[in-house]
Amino acid sequence: MEASSPLEADLERVRSLWDSERRKSLTECQWSLIKSYSNLLYEASFKLNLVSPADRDLLVSRHIWRALSMGPHIALIPNKTILDVGSGSGIPAIPLKIYHPMSRFFLVESRRKRANFLKSVIRKLRLKEITVINSRIEDWDDDVVADVVTSRSVANPTSLRNWVANHVHKKSMLVCTLNKAGKVGVEGAKDILLESGEEAMRLGIIPL
Repeated sequence: MEASSPLEADLERVRSLWDSERRKSLTECQWSLIKSYSNLLYEASFKLNLVSPADRDLLVSRHIWRALSMGPHIALIPNKTILDVGSGSGIPAIPLKIYHPMSRFFLVESRRKRANFLKSVIRKLRLKEITVINSRIEDWDDDVVADVVTSRSVANPTSLRNWVANHVHKKSMLVCTLNKAGKVGVEGAKDILLESGEEAMRLGIIPL
């Protein structure tokens, strides 16, 4: 992909905003991994419908930025095992793995082609301590227990809490982006509005 491409420009814009907002500094290696992932996601989106055509050139600002913005909230929880439910294109799990390279990640994705895409990304980026599970979360019977559960565009956090009940402990937290109409409706939950440039999202931090 040429350096002057719209996707490249979008990445540079997000990086500039990230640095100007005094967020946690990311290393050159981390930004390089984000660039590589955005290119892989861009190319695969034509075959697997991972990103809408209208979002392809802006997938960093509209998708990857949202995932990275979850990182500081997850950073408050030490020694993290992170379970991502419905991983799809790898948002938010892959950017979060780049943000938190020392954490263990389990990505649960029921669709075989998307699970295979995630495995390919992990291999090409040489990410460690990250596993893809090709299964529905309701059917996954492994004994993994997560400190943090992540998911994207959650309309009903209560349903998700029920699905992951066998994979969490009493101090586990759900960190998720919320639909515009989604209501948290859980005692002790936080509903946070995050903004960067022209982009904004609702972030839910919910006890499990």
